[in-house]
Amino acid sequence: MPAPSGCAEPSVRFNVVTGSTLWGQSKASCNSAKTSTLTTEIKWDKNLLPDPLTAKNAMTDTRKDWTVGVSSCDNGNKRGYYARGYWNGGTYHDTSPRDVRAC
Repeated sequence: MPAPSGCAEPSVRFNVVTGSTLWGQSKASCNSAKTSTLTTEIKWDKNLLPDPLTAKNAMTDTRKDWTVGVSSCDNGNKRGYYARGYWNGGTYHDTSPRDVRAC
């Protein structure tokens, strides 16, 4: 299922911020205010589908501009992590996995 009518697919970013905190963000815009849910997840790239979920945040609202962030630690583990963003029932958009040590 695609993005809501009149909305772009989300752009997704993943980074490691101060203190080795895992951080992901999804952003999207619509041509007018739309009611939907945009979700951002941080996943562990385990090469086992589905990849285990490390953190998740979702926003359900009516708006034109959407930004949903999530951050997490993972008990000091060193693994491949990536961020995933998607509209409710929509296509997954993943960043490339990065090997990092989480806080």
